[in-house]
Amino acid sequence: MKIIVISNPENFSGESELVNQLFFNGLEYFHIRKPSFSNDDVENYIKSINKEFHSRLIVHYHFLMLDKFNLKGLHFNESNIKSAEKYANIHKSYSAHSFNEVLHLNHKMNYMFLSPVFDSISKLDYNANFNINEIKTFIESYRLENKLIALGGVNENNMQKVIETNFGGAALMGCIWKSAINESNFEKSIMIFKQILSIS
Repeated sequence: MKIIVISNPENFSGESELVNQLFFNGLEYFHIRKPSFSNDDVENYIKSINKEFHSRLIVHYHFLMLDKFNLKGLHFNESNIKSAEKYANIHKSYSAHSFNEVLHLNHKMNYMFLSPVFDSISKLDYNANFNINEIKTFIESYRLENKLIALGGVNENNMQKVIETNFGGAALMGCIWKSAINESNFEKSIMIFKQILSIS
């Protein structure tokens, strides 16, 4: 099962050090999603992450970074999916919010996020939009066990439910960054990550 971490949208003190620690503790893929950042900002952000981990980085929005670094790949959403055809022979992922989107783009992507699966931790009033049993039936019917990643409210308390639903992985956001940002408690963030990793 893939365990993916998505960056906090805005920087916070010590973020890159925490990202490096997540990699040292077994993180497979890290998505850089910084919608308000300039290309220069994202370039500096990538440089702050150990070079040995650059091949595990997937970039949202700032696709020019693919020419500057040895990245894993790119992530697309509804607003830029048409540009995906320009990029051949690289890892591609997509943010889906409906079963129809998944079926339409499944064959073009290495994996796809489905969200929100649970009530969001980081976004207020961003609540679960799916019935877990319906997701499980959908995954099994279309054999998407390796392609669909649970996003939205995933944490150490519901990770077992993600597994039971037959998702191919989980994307983590709020459960990782909450302690680091609100409490400056990086150790707790690492502990939660390791706990989720052990469950998976």
